[in-house]
Order: sequence, then structure tokens, then C-alpha cells
Amino acid sequence: MRFSLGLRVLLLVMAANSAVFGAGLLFLVDRISVEREEVSERFRELLLYTLQGTINPGGELKVASILEWPWWGEFSDAILVDRHLERSTSEDLIPRGVFLNPLGAAHRSVDFDRSSVLEAISTSMNTSANVVALAGVAIPIYDPKGDVWGGCWFQVPAGAGPRELALDMLPWYLGNTLLLSVATFWVLRRKVLRPVEDLAAASVRLSEGELDVRLESPAHSDEIADLVRGFNDMAGEVTRARVHLEEVAADERAKARTAEEAAMTQRRLAAMGELAAGIAHEINNPLGGMRSAVESLERGDIEPSRRERYLELVDGGLVRIQSIVGKLLRFTPRDSVSQGAFEFRAAAQDAVALIEHRASSQGVSLKVDLDASGATKVQGDQSEVGQAVLNLLQNGLDSLEEGCPSGAPELCVRLVSSEGEHRLEIEDNGPGVEAERLARLTDLFYTSKEVGRGTGLGLPLALHVASAHGGRLLLRSEPLGGFLAELCLPAAEQSS
Repeated sequence: MRFSLGLRVLLLVMAANSAVFGAGLLFLVDRISVEREEVSERFRELLLYTLQGTINPGGELKVASILEWPWWGEFSDAILVDRHLERSTSEDLIPRGVFLNPLGAAHRSVDFDRSSVLEAISTSMNTSANVVALAGVAIPIYDPKGDVWGGCWFQVPAGAGPRELALDMLPWYLGNTLLLSVATFWVLRRKVLRPVEDLAAASVRLSEGELDVRLESPAHSDEIADLVRGFNDMAGEVTRARVHLEEVAADERAKARTAEEAAMTQRRLAAMGELAAGIAHEINNPLGGMRSAVESLERGDIEPSRRERYLELVDGGLVRIQSIVGKLLRFTPRDSVSQGAFEFRAAAQDAVALIEHRASSQGVSLKVDLDASGATKVQGDQSEVGQAVLNLLQNGLDSLEEGCPSGAPELCVRLVSSEGEHRLEIEDNGPGVEAERLARLTDLFYTSKEVGRGTGLGLPLALHVASAHGGRLLLRSEPLGGFLAELCLPAAEQSS
């Protein structure tokens, strides 16, 4: 349980006041006890002096002088006897001579133990020493010759003891504690506690992001005022630093987006450049046949059946060229992105078609299995996904250029559908990637290729496309060679 600062200060003030008051009370009680001892000793000496002066040389006591002694009022009780004490058959002492009660006996309680007092007086006469009995003192009395004449037992008023004194002082203690505590707490509350609580609350608000929080600057000048002004200055610095960091972060994000877009465009253009030879080859093949057919048609001396055949050849070539150009256009950057459901299989087929010529020229066996059961629709931009697949295919062909430790070079493309996800697997049997490099393959501009051959953008952009479409890009490499890239995209929701 956590107490507030104000309550803790109040309890501390009360505890300190109680400690000081208690220490003062103990000191006072001890001082009173010492003073009581000193008063008792002075009364004893005064009593002895007076009694010795009232005894004649013959041992007779001047009773009148004793009873008229003015200091008896300072005692609470007294008994005076001479040495003629006899013990009865019941072993109780009985005075046979002088027996005086200077203060009377009416004030005594019915259970007053006179026997104990007489025993104490007898003991003091026999031992010539003071004997304590019934909260009083028994002392021996001497005659002018120095012999023991008798004894006297007396009580000095006890006065207030520690308990009575504490009870008497309790109202003063409570009043003093309450007044001191309230006054001290009021001053501390106004000068220290409230500003500290305001500082604590403002610090919490500042830590939660409320940068405009400020405290009212005190008019007076002390440490608390300096602390408040220091907090306001600090909050201002934090606000300015936060604004500056936000501006810098916004600029960096804008630069990163610009660089990313430029990198995407660069990679696409680079990919198009790498495929230019393959596209030219694919277009030149039908163009050569179409040119021969057109030259034959220009002569005009051909048979109708052959003419019809040439026309079909020209039309087929144009259709083939149109198909190739259409596939190529789906990979070019566009200002507006079309978002919708499309067949993952179709995007993969287009990408495979664009690398078939390169694979053939490298002597790579291309094994394609895109016959996944059912629809393979995914949600997003077909151009983006096709570009990602193309990057993965080109990465596999680049790897196979470095060698093939396990026989003839192969590039396998498989499309696998599972519940809620479509997975395109692109696997090569090239040299693979070391474990320490595998985790860095998706870092921007990281490449192990020679200068001028790799940009380090293919796999990072494929990862970007996968993430943007809510999917994953998984990369694995075996210790003895081989590399597997898996582009996993969530299946599009079926329209009702």
C-alpha cells in the first residue's frame, strides 16, 4: 500500500513531535524523582535536628514542642516512638513508652499496617540505619549523649508519578501535537508538497506524450521555484526535440519511399533489360516467318490454298507477338495500380514465359508444375506479384550460372495450394548460400555478384511485394547445395 507524500510528511511530523515530547517527559520524570529524593533527605535531616533538640539530657521528650513543630505539614504521615518496644505473645511489637502520631491517625486507612512500621523503626534503632517501609522511611533518633533514644517513621508526599504525570500532560501533548502538525503540514503543503505533486503529475503527462504541459512559475524565488522553472525549460526542450525528430523522421520516410520506388523502377527496368534478348528472340522467330510469307504474297503468282496458308501464318505470328507484348506490358511500371483478385497461376505463367529463352540459352532444364487444383486467386496487383516471381526466377538462373554441384542444372517451379494460402516454390540445384549470408539476402543492395551484374534489389523487392500482399517470402538453402524460395500469398476470399 502506497501512502501519499502529504500523509507521510504528516505522520513524520507527528512521530517527531511524539518522540520529542516523550523524551521530555522521561527527562522530567527522572528529574522529579531526583528532586523527591533530595527533598526527602532534607526533611529527614531537619526532622532529626528538631527531635534531638526536644530531648532533655535525662531522656525526656518535649512533646508540646514536637507537636507544635511547623514542618509537620510537609509530611503525609509520621509515627514517633522511644526505644521501649516490647514484643507480645503474638510476636507483634507494642510501644510501652512514647508513642506519638504528630499528624493524627484519622487520615489512615483501616488496613494501615502499623506492625510493619514498628518493625521498621525497631530495625533502624538496632542497626542505626534508615529502613524503608510502607512508602516511608524509618530513622533512628539519638539523645544528647549520642545514645539511641527511639525512632521515627515518616512519609513525604509522593507527588505525581510517571503515569499521573503523563495523564496530566496528555491534553497538552495532544493539543501541541495537533497544532504543530497542522501548522507544519500547512506550510509544507503550500511550499513543498503541492509543487512536488504538481511536478510529479506533469512528469507523468509529459512521459505519456502531452508535450504542451507546463507548470505555473512561482512568484517567489527558492529551490522549489527553480525546480518548477527547470521542469518548464526541460519540457520545452523535449517538445522542440520531439518536433525536430518528427520532421527528420518524416523526411527520412519520404526519402525511403522515394528510394524504394526508384529501386522498384530500377529493378523492373533492369529486369526488362536482361530479358530484352529473350523477348527479341521470341519476336524475331514469328517475324522471320511472317516476312517470308509476305514476300511470297507480294509475288501474286501463288495458288489460293498456299495464299490462304501464308495469310494464316501471318495472322498466327501477329497473335503470338501480341501475346508476348501483352505479357511484357503486365510487368511494366504504371501510375495507377489495379487492386483486385487475380489468378496467381497466371502471374507465374507470364513470368516463366519471360525467362524461358534465358533458361534455354544457359542450358537449364526448366521444370514447371503450375497445375494446382482449383482456383489460385489472390488479392492484390498482378503486375507487382508477377515482378516478384520474375525476380525469384532470375535469382535462380543467376545462381545456376555460378555452377551446379549436383549434375545438370535444373530450375523447378511448383504451385501448391493449401487451405487459405497459395505457395509458389522456385528451387534450383545451384551452389546454395552459406548460413551466415542467408539472413542478409533480403537486405537492400546486398549482393554477392560481381560489380555490374547484381544490384541487390531482387530479393528485397520480392519480400516487399509479399509483405504488401499480406504474405511471406521464405528462403532456404541446403549445406550441400541447392536453394529454395517460397512466395506464399493468402487466398482471396470467395465472393458470395
